[in-house]
Amino acid sequence: MNHGSPSVEVPNYRLIRQIGSGANGTVWLAYNPTAKQHRAVKIIERRDDCHEASFHRELEGIRLFQHIGKHHLELLHIHDIGADTAGRWFYYVMELADDENGKVWLDEPNYPWDAYRPKTLRSVISENCLTPTEVLGLVRPLADSLFVLHGNDLVHRDLKPQNVIFVDGVPKLADIGLMTQAGAEDYVGTSGYVSPDGFGRPKGDLYGLGKILYQ
Repeated sequence: MNHGSPSVEVPNYRLIRQIGSGANGTVWLAYNPTAKQHRAVKIIERRDDCHEASFHRELEGIRLFQHIGKHHLELLHIHDIGADTAGRWFYYVMELADDENGKVWLDEPNYPWDAYRPKTLRSVISENCLTPTEVLGLVRPLADSLFVLHGNDLVHRDLKPQNVIFVDGVPKLADIGLMTQAGAEDYVGTSGYVSPDGFGRPKGDLYGLGKILYQ
C-alpha cells in the first residue's frame, strides 16, 4: 500500500497515511488539529483511464448520501465534501473505522497510529466463528441502513464484507462510491455479490446483504 503523499490538499486536515484504495480512489487517515479529531478521507482523482461519467456519478452519489446520512445514526456520516473547479478531483471526509487491533480511544494523544488498520466485517468473519445471535446483531443495522437508503431512492450497489466497517462497534456500510439513485442501468459491483437480475435496484442490495448473511 502506498504511504506517500497525495497530490490533493484537504482543508483543515493533515493526511497521515494511506489506509485503503479502490478502483476510483484512495482512503487516508487524516487529522484535524483544530478539532483534535482523526477522520478518514477519500480522494478521487479523475485520471486518463477514469471514465468521466463514473467520476461525476460518485460525486453526485456522495452528495445525496450526505444529505440523508446526517439524520440517521446507522449510516456512515460524511462530514465534508470538496472539489476543484476544474473537475479533476474531489474528496470527502467521513467517520473513521474502529481499529482492527481492538484498541479504543482513537483520539488519545499517544495512540499508536502506525499500527492502525480499519476494522471491517471481512476481518471479523475471517478470524471468528459467529453465533446466530451475533450474526443477527451484525445484519440488523445493515438492513436498517438499506431501509433508509431505499426509502430515499438510493442504492449502494457494492455490498460485501470488506465494505462494512465498524464505528464505535456499530457496523456501517462503507465504500459508498458506487451509490446512486435507484434505476441505474450500468452493471457495477463485485463479482459474486451482484444480483443477476437486480443490479441498480433495491433488490440487488438485498441480494448482496443475503450473501453477507450467508458468509
